[in-house]
Amino acid sequence: MPRAIVLGCAGERLTADERRLFAAADPAGFLLFRRNCKDPDQVRALVAEMRDCVGRADAPVLIDQEGGRVQRLQPPHWRKYPAPARIAALPDPDAEEAARLGARLIADDLAAL
Repeated sequence: MPRAIVLGCAGERLTADERRLFAAADPAGFLLFRRNCKDPDQVRALVAEMRDCVGRADAPVLIDQEGGRVQRLQPPHWRKYPAPARIAALPDPDAEEAARLGARLIADDLAAL
């Protein structure tokens, strides 16, 4: 049974020590930071490596990708999104539609990983 913790790693690939730690700790999932994300192929490989350590292809992988300053996946490989406050400043109903479309695009970016 996975433990109620989420773990991250130092770089773009797992070290041997991180692999051993993840296998022993059996975390519920993983957390990615900007330092972990170079391009889509690299991120997919890192996610697969993390999940392989715990033997669960469905282990959750979390990342902050909200737009503005909170955007771990950066151009040129991913879109640059406006800050949520900028979207909220739009007149209604434009703000609601912009938020919906922005969330859909972010979801598409993440689903591709």
